[in-house]
Amino acid sequence: MSPIHIIISGASSVGKSTLVDECLRKFRQDKRLKTIQFKHIQEVARTVLNRLKITGKHLQDYIRQNNIEKFSNVQEKIIQEQIVSFDKEKDNNYLSDRSGFDALAYIHHYFENEQKANSIFQSELFQLLINQCQNGLIFIIQPQEDLQAQNDNMRIVPNYQDQIGYTESLKDWYRKANLSYFVLTDLDLIKRVEFIEKHIHGNFHCLSPEIPIPLCLPFHLNKNQSHKQNNIAIRSNLDQSYMRFIEILDKQNIKISYKKYDKNRLVEKYDPSCLNNKFVSILFDQKLDNTFIEKILLNKILINGEQYHFIGYSNSQLRGRSCYLYAGSIEEIEQIINDNGDFNKIKNLSKRAARIGLLFSSCTPTIHIESDHVIQIDDIERNGYTFTDGCGIIGRNLAKKIVPYLNDFKKPILTFNDDNQIEENTCPCAFQIRYQGYKGVLMINNDDQDETIQVRPSMKKFTSTISTCLYVCDDGYSGPKLGFLIKQYIMLLSGLNISDEVFIKKQEEYFHEIISMCDDMNIAIKYSLYFDRIDLIYYLLSNNIQFIQSELQILQKKALESVEKLKIPITKSRLAFGVCDPYSVLKSGEVYFRPTFNGRQFMIDSKICFVAKSPSYHLGDIRVLKLTSYQELEHLYDVIVFPTKGQRPHPNEIAGSDLDGDKYLICWDNDLIPKQTNKPMNYNSTAKVQESELITREEMISHFANAQKNNQSGIIDNYYNYWANLLGVKSTQCRRLAELFSEAVDAPKTGQKIRIPSELKPPRKEEQQLNNEMTSIETIQDNHQSNTNNNNIEKKEYIWIKLLNNAKKFKEQFEIKLINENQYKSLSKETLLNILYERRCPYLYNYNNVQSLNEYSLIITIIKWANEQENSDEILKDFIYLFDFSQLTIEQKQNIELSLKIDQSYLYSILNKSKLLSKELIDKYHLSDTCLSWRLFYTSPKLFNISSLVEYEQTFQPIIYVLKQNFLHERTLINISIDDNITLVLDIYKDALHESQQINQNQSQITFQIQPGI
Repeated sequence: MSPIHIIISGASSVGKSTLVDECLRKFRQDKRLKTIQFKHIQEVARTVLNRLKITGKHLQDYIRQNNIEKFSNVQEKIIQEQIVSFDKEKDNNYLSDRSGFDALAYIHHYFENEQKANSIFQSELFQLLINQCQNGLIFIIQPQEDLQAQNDNMRIVPNYQDQIGYTESLKDWYRKANLSYFVLTDLDLIKRVEFIEKHIHGNFHCLSPEIPIPLCLPFHLNKNQSHKQNNIAIRSNLDQSYMRFIEILDKQNIKISYKKYDKNRLVEKYDPSCLNNKFVSILFDQKLDNTFIEKILLNKILINGEQYHFIGYSNSQLRGRSCYLYAGSIEEIEQIINDNGDFNKIKNLSKRAARIGLLFSSCTPTIHIESDHVIQIDDIERNGYTFTDGCGIIGRNLAKKIVPYLNDFKKPILTFNDDNQIEENTCPCAFQIRYQGYKGVLMINNDDQDETIQVRPSMKKFTSTISTCLYVCDDGYSGPKLGFLIKQYIMLLSGLNISDEVFIKKQEEYFHEIISMCDDMNIAIKYSLYFDRIDLIYYLLSNNIQFIQSELQILQKKALESVEKLKIPITKSRLAFGVCDPYSVLKSGEVYFRPTFNGRQFMIDSKICFVAKSPSYHLGDIRVLKLTSYQELEHLYDVIVFPTKGQRPHPNEIAGSDLDGDKYLICWDNDLIPKQTNKPMNYNSTAKVQESELITREEMISHFANAQKNNQSGIIDNYYNYWANLLGVKSTQCRRLAELFSEAVDAPKTGQKIRIPSELKPPRKEEQQLNNEMTSIETIQDNHQSNTNNNNIEKKEYIWIKLLNNAKKFKEQFEIKLINENQYKSLSKETLLNILYERRCPYLYNYNNVQSLNEYSLIITIIKWANEQENSDEILKDFIYLFDFSQLTIEQKQNIELSLKIDQSYLYSILNKSKLLSKELIDKYHLSDTCLSWRLFYTSPKLFNISSLVEYEQTFQPIIYVLKQNFLHERTLINISIDDNITLVLDIYKDALHESQQINQNQSQITFQIQPGI
């Protein structure tokens, strides 16, 4: 384990030693730090000065006499002693009240001798000090004019201006050494310690308006030594590989951590299991501008003194705005890329980035397949279409050898033997793979002796000899996966005349199943399948439903969180990989599908089904196909087999899909199968692919940074939903936007710039409302009618709007029920925060029954919930400001005090929880006296960053915090924070107010006139 080294730097008399002492005291109370023993490296300078019999007066004399030699000699001895102290404690956790840089800054600041300071800085001795500090957390205390110490005759006692000048010099030398530091600006000792604690836990804050470039970071955290297990030991052992992870939250805040590493081919080749930290994953927040991201990635990034540079990203990382860094030079990185594929032959920037990204696809290594076991077969092509696009074949015997590798990260598939006993199925029917330069799906054949793979030209993306290992993508093999409706499918099926009553019935069934999930075995089995928890089915089929209650409650929570997304599981449906018919027995319009249910494969009674894939926007994306059976295909199950006959491949008709890993919804529920369908859209792109002879590293980084800006898909989706809510999916606007969406998907490959015509954009005001959850559909319809002066537009509540309203109502009622029954496991943090907030601000009324909850029960529920979360102490800090302890009895407070382990003052005076008033102000005006029983009456949403509940969150609003004394409201305390520097506090007594009430026809207003004596 790497030790934690904390270094406190700063001018003389700024409180370094006092801060170290307080840190040591507070760390013993921190749940995550109290088990860590910290050594205290203290007063190194004082030790040296005592040994040399030199006082602060001597040092000040040297400065006054401009005797740089004597002064420097003393400071160099201090630096040397600091190095010895650091070396002695290098294997321990420590706090030090200086670093050695302090001594160098004294020389530079007081003598302004650049040459002398540089000679010390460049010395071998000082470079050793720099190395010692590279993985330490360095804090610089900003001088405060109000905090000036008395002369102790042992140190230089500067004035405030000297302290400021010295501190700037200190920062300059840290920057020159490429060492990251964090500035403590708060005078409050408690807040200083909290600031340091946050950084110990990996939350970094930069004082300057923008993170300095090049980015320099300490990485002091240790890898997790154990993976958090479920309450029952039913999952297989997980790989314990963790990768360093950097999250750029905004231009001032960074979070570092270790994240579970999903293996990929390039990382496994150059740093197996990330043992040597050669790779780092970095994530940029969606709000960050592309220029800032480019600036960071074009420069080196220093982590513990080691240089990292941008190397690449997978396709999913590009969407999520994350990429990999590699510890090496740019030349090294270019060599690595060139050694693993002929990417220089690819002249299109987007295509090259995507092909390199295949090296970073999350996948698991399985068996090695030598070239003599790889057979090249032709694609089936017709009319400019590839019917076998991305689909190859693997021998059944070879496929069986892959299965043991998959069990390390996925659960086995269930089946039954002849004695009706549960057993593991020997082989899935399809695998989504990466093999050298090939990508796609391999489906099994019916030959038990075959040990080859057959690949097609459509699967080959580049030439590579990176490895003979066959990799299977995450979630990349076939199995029983329950299908579900989503909002897009509901919209399209409604447009194809499926009645509203059908969807409402399906949703009501879903609500009933959520309620009964923990008690009904059949429903529990269904949702274990839905959430890919096949491991739970073992227990359910053995009638052990009570044994896995906590696991089922977790599934219940997931289901509850998805209701407002309109994800509705459908029993007669599956989600499955698509494969081709290698025997050409299926006719056009036919498909073969044999699903697994409760361990058995069975033929579907229905003769037809509809097939869809997300995302879909065109009515023609829903295809109704005939379910049929052929003997040649009977060895296949849990995959949908498409014909290779006909004029056009059915996968291409379904939202322009293919067979290289796309998953399809197959639904044979007669209530949901449309009686009529629309003609499928043409998904063939006519845009010319842009090519360039020379593609530079800078262009690759720019492509990554600008991907979000250039991606119009999200905007088109917003506009599509706007017009669908207003005019329905059959509208001209929705049809044209569906066509545009297809072009936007291809744009990264073609380089085509997507322009959305103005007539397809909502009016500006309504466009702003699209991202506001509080804006109702009715409001948007009214605004549109007003803006277009068209009163003939029929206001219609489309089925997806009805379902969304039903989902919100059900979720609220069920969450309140769970709280009343103390079933906290099925609740989310966001839900609990919102419920608490609305008790403080009842005018919002998102949760209509929230005021009926018992405060004590609610607090206890939240404590129990928080105690089961990681970082429970930090989580509780978010809640404690919303608890109203004034409603509790003394006995209840005592119970909570024992449970929460918090300062008594929080329980007995709510004002001590104020985020606006400092402890000094509270004490100065005696506002937290125990005789004052304050009650939280109102708090501004901005105080808790609950933006989803507040319409005006993005506009300027002051933060307001209102307290009432007792329940008689005899005294009111109003805190108004105008900005970071100004807070207005009004302390109002009942007798000092004159209340007058003015009632108009349309409004009631109460005005308070404050009388003298307040």
